[in-house]
Amino acid sequence: MRKFLISLAVTLFLAIGMSGAAFAGTTTYPDWTASISTLQSPINTQKFNIQYSVISLVRATFTVDLYVSIDNGTTYGTTPCETQDTNYDSNNVYGGSGTLPACITSGGSYTFKVVITKDGDITDTFHPLYTSTVVNSVAPNPPTYNGKTISGDTYTLNFVAPTTSNVSYVNIYASTSTTYQTDSSTLVGKVNVTPGQSYSYAYTAPNSTTRYFSLQAFDTAGNGSTLVGDPGVVITPVITASSIQNTSTPASTSNSQVLGAKTSTSSSSSGQINAPGESSKKISKSSNAGSVLGVTKTPLKQTKTTKAWELTVAIVVALIVIYLTYVSRTGRSLLLKKRSK
Repeated sequence: MRKFLISLAVTLFLAIGMSGAAFAGTTTYPDWTASISTLQSPINTQKFNIQYSVISLVRATFTVDLYVSIDNGTTYGTTPCETQDTNYDSNNVYGGSGTLPACITSGGSYTFKVVITKDGDITDTFHPLYTSTVVNSVAPNPPTYNGKTISGDTYTLNFVAPTTSNVSYVNIYASTSTTYQTDSSTLVGKVNVTPGQSYSYAYTAPNSTTRYFSLQAFDTAGNGSTLVGDPGVVITPVITASSIQNTSTPASTSNSQVLGAKTSTSSSSSGQINAPGESSKKISKSSNAGSVLGVTKTPLKQTKTTKAWELTVAIVVALIVIYLTYVSRTGRSLLLKKRSK
């Protein structure tokens, strides 16, 4: 009965823990279980962690070793690049959890292997668990800004997406001032792009106010290019990196800069920075290849989470069946003993 309750508690603990993160895999021995996190891909920082969790029904110390492969998991180093030990707690739920810093110093394709050993016994080693990602911290080229035309309160911007192969979208920023930050308060549009294609973007300014524009390209990893835009505009870029498993590192930012463009129509004006969503936006593409998906803000792809709750329900049901069978057999045994007397 006591072992059953402990098993049930561990199962529920694992379910709660795994519901908050995506796990690359989970393998269970009779008395202990371990999991590691799934990494999103691509990512734009070399500083990220791999999460692990070890839960045991028996008192034990577990050694967690991390190995790295740069050839898609074909070969790994003979010595782990990171090693940690877990210790049991005082609640009859043993093991532990932690983070293993990725042992990399450059961009590329990486596969990580986590090997867990119980009490230093190599014969009781956890089946290796794997996760992989592509690290890309190189910013794409900026878009080519071909200036704007004005018709009443509507500005039509013309630009060409960079030829960088993994370019994903171009952000468009605008303000009533020539000095501003490129952040959510000045973001007025997002254009999903195909490398090397030409685009037009229409923006209608509210209250007949003059607007000054800047553009920035982003790749699939979330790296942002340098900014281009109207001449004389002084901006401070603010680039937010995509979320990384347990740890995120912002992409690099530069100091304020003056933007220029080949062609432009502008007039001096001062006033407050416009609020997002206050105007209608239209996008057209001047070439036939590719398509524009819209300007609605779209988050980067998120990794799919494992079906931890389905696994948990199955385990709980199995434990309940085992418990009921135990109780039934125990009851029958007691009844037969009474009758024999």
